[in-house]
Amino acid sequence: AAYALPGELVVVSDKEVRPDEAAGFYYLGTCAAGYLYNGSSAAVGRAAPFRVLDRDAQAKDYYIVWAPGRVGVAPEDFEHLGAAVRLSEYEILVGLERGLGPGALRAVEHRIELIKLEPVTPVDWRYDGEAPPKKKDPRIEGPIDSITAEEYAGYIKQLQDFKSRYTDTGGFDRARDYVLGFFVRQNLETSLFPFPFRKLARFHYPRRGYMIADSNDGSIKRSRDYGFTWETIMPVAIDANKCSFWLDGDNGFVTGTNGLMARTVNGGITWNVKRFGKRGEEKYWTTCVYFVTADTGWIAGRIYIDRMSSGDFLKRTDDGGLTWTDQELPPGFCPRIMSFYDPQRGWAVGSAKAFYTGNGGSTWRRVKPDFLVVDIEAVGPKEAWAAIQSPSLLHTTDGVNWKKVDPGFAADFNHVEFLGSRRGYAAGGTLLKTKDGGVTWREVRNAPRAPLTFLSFADKLRGAVGSGEGIFRTDDGGASFVNITDKIDFDGENVIGERRGNVAPEEIVIIGGHLDSVAPGSQFNAPGAEDNASGTACAMAAARAFRNMSFKRTVRYLAFGGEERGLLGSKAYANYCAEKGEKIVAVLNADMVCYDEDAGARDDYTITYDGSDWLFNYVKRVGILYGNRLIYEAGQSGSDHTSFWSVGYDAIGGREGGIGAGEGFDYPYYHTTEDTLDKLHPALGVRFVRDYAAMLAHLAGVGDYLFEPEPPGKAVTPFSRPFAVYPNPYSF
Repeated sequence: AAYALPGELVVVSDKEVRPDEAAGFYYLGTCAAGYLYNGSSAAVGRAAPFRVLDRDAQAKDYYIVWAPGRVGVAPEDFEHLGAAVRLSEYEILVGLERGLGPGALRAVEHRIELIKLEPVTPVDWRYDGEAPPKKKDPRIEGPIDSITAEEYAGYIKQLQDFKSRYTDTGGFDRARDYVLGFFVRQNLETSLFPFPFRKLARFHYPRRGYMIADSNDGSIKRSRDYGFTWETIMPVAIDANKCSFWLDGDNGFVTGTNGLMARTVNGGITWNVKRFGKRGEEKYWTTCVYFVTADTGWIAGRIYIDRMSSGDFLKRTDDGGLTWTDQELPPGFCPRIMSFYDPQRGWAVGSAKAFYTGNGGSTWRRVKPDFLVVDIEAVGPKEAWAAIQSPSLLHTTDGVNWKKVDPGFAADFNHVEFLGSRRGYAAGGTLLKTKDGGVTWREVRNAPRAPLTFLSFADKLRGAVGSGEGIFRTDDGGASFVNITDKIDFDGENVIGERRGNVAPEEIVIIGGHLDSVAPGSQFNAPGAEDNASGTACAMAAARAFRNMSFKRTVRYLAFGGEERGLLGSKAYANYCAEKGEKIVAVLNADMVCYDEDAGARDDYTITYDGSDWLFNYVKRVGILYGNRLIYEAGQSGSDHTSFWSVGYDAIGGREGGIGAGEGFDYPYYHTTEDTLDKLHPALGVRFVRDYAAMLAHLAGVGDYLFEPEPPGKAVTPFSRPFAVYPNPYSF
């Protein structure tokens, strides 16, 4: 079972949600993806405990709350959602308080994943809470006073200098190893906790031995040895892999949202970048790229300005992307699938509409009747096959009139592919094969028994089939298949450092923050100093401060992966702990804790605590006891702490700024390439770190010293090069 939703998707089931729970669904955003909230808050509320079971759900039983860029509206349009958004047979039926009726949104794309959910059984054990300490503990005071602004800033600088910590990049891997090694040096038991992260979005087998895998996190992997080893070939200039197309093993085309297309003629070794969109505020959310030759191709999609749609586009090139010509689209139509037989004749599909052109896209004829086509393959000047996620396939021989073809198997179809006009394959609930142009079909009996979402054949013997979770290769035309799933890494990882308690080791206190970062061009430049090296460094500083100290309860220091992709790491870990029945007393999560927008005058922090009132009172009292002079206010901030709420554990999330800071907009470099240490104020952040560390120690219960403690203020910093630290407005 998978436990993570895609970060851009929120799905709920009409079978599991009670009417009283369903009454308050609002736009959640990526931080809350995967959780169902009651109440009117967009960022926080009591999370209904649900988890993902599988990905083969039927559309009629499931709801989609938000899928950005895929339903033709901006997120703001869902702010006053009065009823769930239902994916019906061929359209989205919407009820909005603003008066939009059923059928208001119709731009449905087949790539939207429908994910079956089941309620998560909350943990049987939940700590009842305890009163805050009445006096400070000198055994705690010394270690926390040894945490300096220079030390704290040093950890942030180290993490920032990995360039990008976007999950599943080389920078993240290096940062993960750095934190793991750091925890080892603090006398902690260390481990990595893997969680499902990347899922295949597209797969290509353009020639013998040569495979290309596009994942839904935007990365592109290439194998040149039948899938046994893989390497990343993502072009640097593309901010996100939205669409790609491989004409053969050498010629490939990749687009993002920045109006650029990258082309390779050597299988991704080098890339040549060309612009197809205007420079400026426009975002070109590409839905389809298709090339019929190395020179002739099309790009289609939707243009956004300030997150609002400003129209659809279709562009054609006849010189490999050097120049582009705008083409007219039918009203209200945006292609998401294209297939051409030659530079003049082909088909375009969008939502429940399909069109045929005989003049290279200058004009289009409506295909009849309407079906929700999920894949199409041109096999002749006017002949094509299509999959429609039903037990039938579609076939046309005149370009515009579809006829249903019953292959004789009760299975829905997601993908269709032909090698010439006679040999073809159809994949879905099963894999079918034809050798006579679709007159007869037979089941490929040795194909994997799983919902198949893609297939790609290099020739009549060599091909691959699979789904988002797995790849299976055949070298004998389908007589046998080899599972090559484990050859390509599908996991992200959390970093864990643990010191086992010596009185009540079964009771656990967690402190942590997310290690990953995100920005435009996340694959290459997402320094994430504030978001969230500042939170990870909080856990690191606490681990260093208490490296010589034992505790009565078990203490875990965590660096979560995949937060920016929908809390993937913390959700997987919280579910794992709940299933094991672990007794987690409290989770202290830090996310964006080192920025002072008032340049020295600010001293307020937001604490998000949901039902964990006792933890909110605890941190306020600890702050008073240890004199760090911070003001803690109740507020809203979605981050990894919400993952633990969903299974019944007490948790709080802290970030700088008062009420309303949870939106992240008070930090001007939020999710940008400019989120670097020089924008931050370690003199403020270290005060919060000290309070969190003191709270951790009080909750865990101080035991004996393991070694002689280091003198306060003499800690060795991990960073030796000089840099400016913002002047401390207080005296420590």
